[in-house]
Amino acid sequence: MGFFTSIAIDFKSVGYFLLSIGIVIPSYVIFLIIRKQKHKNKDMCEGCSELEDLQLGQLKFCSGLKEKIAAEKKYSNFASDMLQEELRKTYSQKYVPENGEK
Repeated sequence: MGFFTSIAIDFKSVGYFLLSIGIVIPSYVIFLIIRKQKHKNKDMCEGCSELEDLQLGQLKFCSGLKEKIAAEKKYSNFASDMLQEELRKTYSQKYVPENGEK
């Protein structure tokens, strides 16, 4: 497909241009159709018993996301601690107190 696209962009021969356009456009359309069929967007929440409670505001988040939220919180805490330590090191290297101040 890239070869035919490069021929179409070259514009030196009208015949090759038309041939490459005739191949590139249908190939791309077929690619999009196949990709769309493989990656259909399904609503995972459809039919869930907690969906109505979520919409009414009775639940903050559903049970299906509890593990994900816990993992993200754990990672956030770890990353924050690590970043704070790096900032502390950088600051202490740049700032040298005068007259023995701490």
